[in-house]
Amino acid sequence: MTTVTPTPLITASLGELAAARAEHASSTAIAIGTFDGVHLGHQRVLEHVVQTSRQDNLDAVIVTFDPSPKVLFLEQKYLTSRHEKLQRLAGYGFKAVVVIPFTKDYAQTN
Repeated sequence: MTTVTPTPLITASLGELAAARAEHASSTAIAIGTFDGVHLGHQRVLEHVVQTSRQDNLDAVIVTFDPSPKVLFLEQKYLTSRHEKLQRLAGYGFKAVVVIPFTKDYAQTN
């Protein structure tokens, strides 16, 4: 038997996420990070959030940033493209992925 993982909602702000989920509001488990390569450490965090969300009947949501602060401020190269990162993240079973545009103005936000 093959398990099909539903495609998560991909949005650019928490406001858009809230609007999209208004009809289906529930408590949420959130993983926040750049997830710039989805390495083993990231994988453990993502697996833990999904496992916890299932145990506690919560929606699992990822909040990430594009570009990574390292790319913006340190001019480091991307470890993965945005498309590749979203593909890797989609396989975990999250209800939504919020990709916040990370700019110098955003970095100054309190």
